[in-house]
Amino acid sequence: MIFRGQDSPAKSDANWFGSLFVKFALVSVLTFTVPATVGLYWLSSVDAQIEKEKVASRIGNLSARIAASLERLQRRNDAVLTDQTGQAILNLLLADPAIRCGQIVSGLGAGEKVLTAVPYGPGCRGQIYDSSIALPLIGDDGQRLIVNFSTAEIEQSQWFRREVAAIVWIIGLIISLIATGVAFRLFVGRPVSALLGAIEGIKDGGEMQLLKSSSSDELGQISSSFNDMQIALVAQMQETAANWSRLERVYNATPALLCSVDKQGRILTVSDHWETVFGYDRATVIGADLKTCFAEEMSDAFYKEVAIPLQLGEPLKDVPLSLVKPDGSAVDVLFSASIDYDANSEDHIALCVMSDVSALKLAERQLEQLAQTDPLSDLPNRRGLVSFLEQSLTHARQNMTRGAVLYIDIDNFKWINDTFGHDAGDELLTNVAARLKNCLRDSDFVARLGGDEFAIVCPQVNSPAAIELLARRIVDRIARPFKLKAGEGIVGASIGIAFYSPDTKNADELLRLADLAMYQTKNRGKSGYTIYSEELGEFAQKQASMREQIRLGIDNDWFDLYLQPIIDLKTGQPVGAEALLRLVVPGLGTVSPDDFIPVAEESGQILELGKRVLVEGLTRLDTLQKQTGIHDFYFAINISIKQLNDELEFLIEQAISEYPAIKDRVVLEITESMFLSRQEEVALKLERLKNMGMRIALDDFGTGFSSLSHLQQFPVDIIKIDKSFVQALNGQKQSQRKPMAMIRATALMAHELGMKIVAEGVEANSLIAPLKACGVDYLQGFYFSEPIRFDDFCSWLRSARKRPAPKKSPAGKNPKVIARAGLDGSVVSLSRETVGQ
Repeated sequence: MIFRGQDSPAKSDANWFGSLFVKFALVSVLTFTVPATVGLYWLSSVDAQIEKEKVASRIGNLSARIAASLERLQRRNDAVLTDQTGQAILNLLLADPAIRCGQIVSGLGAGEKVLTAVPYGPGCRGQIYDSSIALPLIGDDGQRLIVNFSTAEIEQSQWFRREVAAIVWIIGLIISLIATGVAFRLFVGRPVSALLGAIEGIKDGGEMQLLKSSSSDELGQISSSFNDMQIALVAQMQETAANWSRLERVYNATPALLCSVDKQGRILTVSDHWETVFGYDRATVIGADLKTCFAEEMSDAFYKEVAIPLQLGEPLKDVPLSLVKPDGSAVDVLFSASIDYDANSEDHIALCVMSDVSALKLAERQLEQLAQTDPLSDLPNRRGLVSFLEQSLTHARQNMTRGAVLYIDIDNFKWINDTFGHDAGDELLTNVAARLKNCLRDSDFVARLGGDEFAIVCPQVNSPAAIELLARRIVDRIARPFKLKAGEGIVGASIGIAFYSPDTKNADELLRLADLAMYQTKNRGKSGYTIYSEELGEFAQKQASMREQIRLGIDNDWFDLYLQPIIDLKTGQPVGAEALLRLVVPGLGTVSPDDFIPVAEESGQILELGKRVLVEGLTRLDTLQKQTGIHDFYFAINISIKQLNDELEFLIEQAISEYPAIKDRVVLEITESMFLSRQEEVALKLERLKNMGMRIALDDFGTGFSSLSHLQQFPVDIIKIDKSFVQALNGQKQSQRKPMAMIRATALMAHELGMKIVAEGVEANSLIAPLKACGVDYLQGFYFSEPIRFDDFCSWLRSARKRPAPKKSPAGKNPKVIARAGLDGSVVSLSRETVGQ
C-alpha cells in the first residue's frame, strides 16, 4: 500500500457538498439571522413607543402652557375666551405637527358645548387623531381644554425603520451566507472533502492518502487520528496480505492432499500438491463431484463413510480410501475433514485433508513380508508359519480336508556351535533349510521357527503313511554329513508330527501338539519322528501338572532337604553327604526327584530350586557342625549350568561371611555336560569358586560325551562314577571286565591328578569288593542309607562317628551287621567289617 500527500480537496460529489452547505446555512440562519430579526423588530417597536411617549409629553407640556395662558387671560378678563386673543393662543397648538385640533368645551355629556376651536371654524370635525389630552380650566361652568393629536408619522417612521432593518437583515444574511460558504469551504469543506476522498480511496481499494493539516482544532485532530488509523490499517493490511500469501503458499505446498467441498460434495478448491500428485487439471476438477476421484469399488464405502457425514456436517478422521489417477493407477489415502459453518446461513463447507499413505502401505507390506521371513535361511519365520497355517485350517474347515504339521528340531546343533563357532552354526542352518526344501512337494510349506527349529505344513495329506515317508526322508537327509568351512558337521533331526482336521481349533494349539511329539522323539533317543497321540497328550498334561506342583511347592514351602551319606571305603566312616531336595505334596505324598527334576530343568524352575538347595544346604551344614561338633564333614550340593552366574558367587560369599566354619566343607557337584559349552567361561567361574573355598565334584562321570581331558582342563577335586557303571559290576565276571577297567583307569588317572573317586548307586554288599579293587575312595548308595531328613541325619551321624572301626571277620563267616538309620526312622543294616576290608 502506498501513501500520497493531500494538499487540496479531492474530487468529491457536488450534491454532497451542496447538501452539507445547506444544512450548515440552515443552522446559521436559525442560530444567527432569526434572533437578529426578532431583535430588530423588538427594537423598532420600543423606539416607536418611546417616540410616542415623547410626543405625548411634548404636547402635554404645550397644552399645559396654553391652558395656563388661557387661565391668566380669563382671570384678567373674567370671561370666556371667545375673542381673538384666545383664538390666537389656541392657534399655537397647531404649531406642533402632531396636533390635529384643539377646543375649549364646557359641560358634560349631552350638554357639552364647544366654546372655541382650532382650526377656526371646523374645529375637530373631520380630523383623524388617535390620542387626546384634556386639561380643566378655571371657571364655574367646567370649562376644559381638549387637545387631539396623532402619532401616524411616528408609525410611518417606525415602518420605515423596519423596512431599513429588513434590508439590512437581508444584506447581512447574504453576507453571512457568503462568509459562511467561504469559511465552510476553507475550514470545513476542504478537510472534510479530503477526508471523504481518502475514505473513498480506501473503499475502492486505491492508494492510501495521508491528510496534511497543521491546525490543532477538532478537524486537525480528526485528520491526525485518521492518518494514524490509515498507518495502522496499512500495517495490518500488509501483515494480513503477507499472512494470506504465506497461508496460500503453505496450503499449496503442504505435502498433504488439501481440498474443500460443499455440503453436496462438489469440489471448491484444491491445493497445488493435490493437483501435482493426482495429475488432474484444477480447472476440470473444480465443481466436480468428489466421489469421481475415488475407485468405483469404493463407492459404497465412500457414500456411507464420507458423503453422508459431510452432508450432515460431521467431521471425519482417517477414513481409508483409494484415489484413482487419470492413468488409472490407485493411491491409498486417509481421508479427514473438518466442517466450517457460514455464520449467516446454514450452509457449510468441508476442509478435507487426504494423506497419501501409498508408500506407507507398501512399506507395511514389505515390513510384513520381512516380519514373516527369517533373514538367515530366507524361509518364513514363526509368524509367517502361523499365518499360513491359519489359512490352511480355514481351507480345511471349508473343504473338509486334512493336513499335517511336522515340528523339526536339529539334534546336536549346540555342539556344532560350541565346537566350530556360530558362523558354522549359521552355515549349517542354511544348508538344513536347503535340504528341507528339496524334500517337499510344491504344495508344502517350510518355515524356520528360530534357533535350530523348523516346521513343515502339508495341507494335502492323502494318508498318514505319506507323512511318515516324508519324515523318514527328512531324518535320512539331515543325518548326512554337512560340508562346512570349519569342518564336517554331523547332526540329526527329531520330528514331531500332528495331523489336523476341520475340527482343529487354531494354529498355536496344533504347533503345541507337534512340539510335544517332537520332545517325545528327543526323550526316546533323538533322530526320528513321533506322531502325536492321546497318550502323549496325557503325558503333556502330567508335565503341566508337575510344573504347577513345583510352583505351588516353591510358593508354599513344600520342599524339604534330605541328606544321603558318603562313606569312606577304608575307614567305614561317613565323610560327607549329598544334599537332595524332596517335594512333599499335601494329600499326594512325596514326589520322586526323577519326576520333578526333569520338569523343573525344562521349565526353568530349576534355578529357584537350585538356589533353595544351595542356601538351605549351606545353612544346614553350619547347623550340623554346631549340633554334632563334627567339623571334618562336607556337604555336596548339585548346581546346574544355569546357576553359574554372579548370583551364585554372591550367595556363597554371603554364606561364608555369615558361617565362616563351613569354608572348605562345601562340594559343588556339576554334570559333565556342563563342560561341553562355554568351556573357557565355565573354567573361569569354577576357578573363582575354588578360590572362595569351594571344592568341585564331577557328577555322572562316564555318561554323555565323556572326555578325560576335562579332568585336566577344569579345577575338579572329586569324580563321581555314574551308577550305571557301578551296577554293571553285579553281573557275571565276564561282563564286569569292561566297567571295572573303566573305573580302574579313571581312578588311576584321578589319583595321579590328586582327585578323589566316589562310586554312586552302591545298593548291594557284593559291589564293595570290586569297587575297592578298582581304587575307589568313597561309596554312596541305598546299601548304606536312603536319603534322610536333616534332623534324623544329625542323630545318625553322631551315632555313626562314635562306633569303633570294625575288625576283620574270619574267612567263611558272615560279616557283622551294624545298625543304620533309614529314611523313615527304622533301622537298616550296614556291614562295617566288609566296608573295612
